[in-house]
Amino acid sequence: MNVLLIPSWYPSEDFLIQGIFIQEQALALCEAYPDLQIGVSLWGQNRANALLWAKDHFKNLKKIYLADRQRKTEIRQILPNLYELETPTLIWSERIFGGNFENILLAHEQNLHRFEAVVGKVNLIHVQVCHPAGLIARHLSQKFNIPYLITEQMSPFPFPTIQDKEGNIKEKYLQAYQNARLNIAISPDLKQKMETQSISNVHFVPNLTNEDFFQPAHQPKSSTVFQFFTLARMEAQKDIPTLLYAIKQVITQNQKVQFVIAGEGSQSLHCQTLAQELGISEYVEWQGLLNRPEAKAAYQNAHAFVLASLHETFGVVFAEAIACGIPFIATRCGGPECIVNELNGKLVEIGQPTELAQAILDLIRDYPKYQPDKIREDFIHRFSKKAVTQQILKLYEEAATV
Repeated sequence: MNVLLIPSWYPSEDFLIQGIFIQEQALALCEAYPDLQIGVSLWGQNRANALLWAKDHFKNLKKIYLADRQRKTEIRQILPNLYELETPTLIWSERIFGGNFENILLAHEQNLHRFEAVVGKVNLIHVQVCHPAGLIARHLSQKFNIPYLITEQMSPFPFPTIQDKEGNIKEKYLQAYQNARLNIAISPDLKQKMETQSISNVHFVPNLTNEDFFQPAHQPKSSTVFQFFTLARMEAQKDIPTLLYAIKQVITQNQKVQFVIAGEGSQSLHCQTLAQELGISEYVEWQGLLNRPEAKAAYQNAHAFVLASLHETFGVVFAEAIACGIPFIATRCGGPECIVNELNGKLVEIGQPTELAQAILDLIRDYPKYQPDKIREDFIHRFSKKAVTQQILKLYEEAATV
């Protein structure tokens, strides 16, 4: 089977982490199924030299000048059966001349033709996140008679960009969902929300985590200081302030704790300043943006993971934590509910620092009951490459043959 993958998010040299779980899923599928050919269709969506911002007048002129000379499709063979096809296209706000969408469509047509020249006819298009990839897939499907399916990852759902003034999904996006052979939600909560919006034929398939990479630590952990790890974009969605207020309460009862917080974003300075104001700086270590090996090491060094998100459609970081055999604390915010169980962690309500502080203290007290081997075994059964790729391939076959 030949599948054209159109991801709304995908890693690039400018944004190494954004959408990396989509890339890892493609790698896992191709490694597991050698007869499956995947071509990732890219148009520069995560490249700084393709994004035009209203405030960057002179930089935009340079980008436009260079873009006229960089429109050839680049093909990168990642594995014998995995290709990345990129036709750079300028991208700007859709409020201005449609955001260059006509040329974006032409770029994907070009990617499709180049992929088919290598592997033969494409049997299926797989969309990762409907905005904007679902619109692109619907165009290709109608023009070239290729079925498509959509995996939705959007948080919150529906995202404001795809909503009308009444809070309903805009017609063009609703048509993209409704014309897909099937839709995939990465959590039961997201599935329910999609169905509420008149999206039919929705299947729950979680995101996967690479069990060969994320593994339990072999070295013993500190017996004197209990370490929590947090990995998140420093944005309002992740609600780091609630965690900091909880830490303030925790240290009144237990000072033998450390909280390692990693990630970058618009809230970074605010959160670090708040930690200073709360007088908890000596208990918090800010690590900034981590690459994958650094993140793995941080999971392995920690006793537990904690994150107080306001909303998550899944929560890959929680799956990564249990892949490393450590328990976690999360909020009831949509996605974590399908990951947590009595073996691996605790749930608290959103925006409740006192409840979160008590959960942290309880987990420290109950830590001996969390067995890394059992946490890992449960992860392998539900979120490993093998567990998830089997489900995706089955849906590929269903969507391509309906």
